[in-house]
Amino acid sequence: MLDGVSSNFSKIYTSDCNNCDAICCIALDLVATDYKKPKNILCHYLKTEKRKCAIYKKRAEHGFSCCIQFECYGAGQAVTKLFHKLYGRKSTSTKIGNLKNDILVATLLTLGDKLELKYKNKIAVNSNILNALRPFLDAAITLIEERQ
Repeated sequence: MLDGVSSNFSKIYTSDCNNCDAICCIALDLVATDYKKPKNILCHYLKTEKRKCAIYKKRAEHGFSCCIQFECYGAGQAVTKLFHKLYGRKSTSTKIGNLKNDILVATLLTLGDKLELKYKNKIAVNSNILNALRPFLDAAITLIEERQ
């Protein structure tokens, strides 16, 4: 939750991992105590069949403070919902997966500007890609904001 903001605002911009395809576990860099994962690589703790973290309840014990502290502010479930509408729930295409990752990061950047997020300087998308993704990005932002 965001400190010092209205409860309605916090309700809109809150992650819901149960309704997400764990895109953050693929799209973002992860640095834990004994594990470093570059962006766009599947975290080895992610159970691919259910898109759930095998160590979710024990992340602190494994040194995954990066995951504990991460908040997507609704971007993950919005991008998941968008892609389920566009490509179905079972899409396994690498191209579709990479596009989903890029849109998550672009959505986080847009929210970063809107919400003044501290981590926005740690993620980036090429401006040409960002322009090409604009229709998807706008749709994801709309899905987040429809939760009002």
